[in-house]
Amino acid sequence: MSASTGTDLRTDDLTGARTFVVDSRQDRPNLPTVGCPFCPGGLEAPQEYAVHWFENRWPAMPDRRCEVVLYTAQHDATFWSLGVQGARQVIDVWAERSAALGARPDVAYVLVFENRGAAVGAIAMAIIGFSQFGWMTSGKAELLAQERASTAVVAALVPFCIAKAQQDPDKDIYAKLQAETSSYSRSDMVMKAGWATVGDERSRDNALARACSEKLTSARTG
Repeated sequence: MSASTGTDLRTDDLTGARTFVVDSRQDRPNLPTVGCPFCPGGLEAPQEYAVHWFENRWPAMPDRRCEVVLYTAQHDATFWSLGVQGARQVIDVWAERSAALGARPDVAYVLVFENRGAAVGAIAMAIIGFSQFGWMTSGKAELLAQERASTAVVAALVPFCIAKAQQDPDKDIYAKLQAETSSYSRSDMVMKAGWATVGDERSRDNALARACSEKLTSARTG
């Protein structure tokens, strides 16, 4: 279960973007017929684990830039179902591997994205370190990567924000939020209530507050 990285670095004549084309990834396995490589004892996870990372055997980029993080051995789990402690473990490994790849002189930035479902076999987070010659290197590409990462993080944290709102002993705030018609005011109420505060940090996130308030009010009208 391995493949040589036959990468072909090409330049788009229209946009000037540099892109790796890796035809060998078309031959990578999908659903194994015998055993799951991500289950404890499997090919990629020989030991029991809570969170586990390994080098991608079928990388999209060369020179060991691509890694996979398994953040649970439970195939039907979701990120938010891991709870605060489980999510903290995942984020710690995510940060550790991102820092390790980012410290390499041939890596300009690190992009994290998620694969999940039956086609994967388990919930997995892929971490890729892009070089200055890989994929797109323009400011627009970096901004796109940042926006995608931010969107993914917000989506993963919304359930925690909703749980905080529902468990808040001050039910008046929740009632006022449900009655408020201004989206700006609703987001402001979520931030002031502290529901959008992540973990032990005091910083409040506008995007998270906005997404959380939208979910809370849609539950009222849905």
